[in-house]
Amino acid sequence: MKNNTAKAIQEPGLAARMLQNVGRAKQAFDAIHMEMGRLVAKSIMLMERQKRSGPDSHPEDPEIRKWARQPGSVYMGDQKAPLEQPRLRGSNGEIPLDTYQKLRKPGAYAEERLGHVFRDVLSGSRGREIVTNSTAELGVSPRAISKHLVKTMDIKLQELKELNQSLFYFQKGARMIGDRILKTAIFVFLVCAGLHMAFAETEDFKKLPEGMRLPLRYGIGFTFYTQSQNYIIDSLDVGIPIFNPAMADLIKVKNDTTTEHISVDCWLLPFLDVEALVGRVHGTTKVKISELRLPIPLSDLTIKYDGLVYGTGLTLAGGHDRYFGSFTTQYTGTDLNLNESSVTAIVLTPKAGVTFSRAAIWAGAMYQRAKEDHRGRYTIPFFGNVSYSVKLHEKSPWNFQAGFTSELAKHWLIVAEGGLGDRKSLLARIEYRL
Repeated sequence: MKNNTAKAIQEPGLAARMLQNVGRAKQAFDAIHMEMGRLVAKSIMLMERQKRSGPDSHPEDPEIRKWARQPGSVYMGDQKAPLEQPRLRGSNGEIPLDTYQKLRKPGAYAEERLGHVFRDVLSGSRGREIVTNSTAELGVSPRAISKHLVKTMDIKLQELKELNQSLFYFQKGARMIGDRILKTAIFVFLVCAGLHMAFAETEDFKKLPEGMRLPLRYGIGFTFYTQSQNYIIDSLDVGIPIFNPAMADLIKVKNDTTTEHISVDCWLLPFLDVEALVGRVHGTTKVKISELRLPIPLSDLTIKYDGLVYGTGLTLAGGHDRYFGSFTTQYTGTDLNLNESSVTAIVLTPKAGVTFSRAAIWAGAMYQRAKEDHRGRYTIPFFGNVSYSVKLHEKSPWNFQAGFTSELAKHWLIVAEGGLGDRKSLLARIEYRL
């Protein structure tokens, strides 16, 4: 048993793959950093070319003209980066760009300048500001910046910013896995491997009832889930004199939540599956304060949040002939973009269904204990920017669910599930098992 477990630890598994993914994210993050600097460097060279040749409609010197591009390279800090060099030609042939000659020298565009560009992009600075901040040290006048160049820069920088934010959430998710989930996932998978090696050779484990087929042991899947439900207010405080917290019972609250997450799972035993998940959550909670009859009408409190979702769960399952039953429990937490907001949920899902050769259908229910806690400020007519604090939970914890799964191939399957009742929900999932 000990030797088998040690062997499992040495073999590459989920932990190694997760660490590889974190490394790839770091490489992509660095590539975005470099691409931002390269984009600014290219823009500076285009500015010099524009200054020396003049705009196409009013050339400064008819003997000097813009002349396409050619492959080149510049230094970003101490790293050499390929770049298309803008060209300029005169009556005596090629006219070298001073900025290109400077950027070809190691250290001319310092690592510190790259960091400034990176921070400017993340802070929402526009193309003109970023290029202007970068031109002085290379001797180019900011007056040479054209509107077309600024517009192109803004589009490209916005694309890079959005890509960087996606990688930021991935890296943040990876750190959260490391802190809250990864250790548990590694332990679970090592125990799974140990149990499998210990019992796989026994006759009792091999001999399953005739017609019974176990799922493949390991799985990784991508899930899209969305739901809409009503909330009940536990407490509500709005920083204006005419609002009485006792009126909270009269206010309706609507919540819409969507998640996209990746999960890994393992059947520890024929009847026990464990999983860990991480992904993205988006939600809107609308507190309909405007429906209160007050001397001064108040606007609704709308809270939009976005961030990381993570969780873990386990499933107990059993069956006879073609029929099966299962019970899943799951906990999820969040790390949101709002500093003083949190959303957590405990979910219990009993199901009963029937299997076919390559598919299964089921019906069941979901119990969801959701909690939201938000603090912040919002604008009310006549009162301006006021503080608020609200705590909420679901109005109806139970709803009805039905779904199906189908094998696409030996290792691939899809799952779809819908929920009815006070909580409307929809789940779609694709999964790979091995």
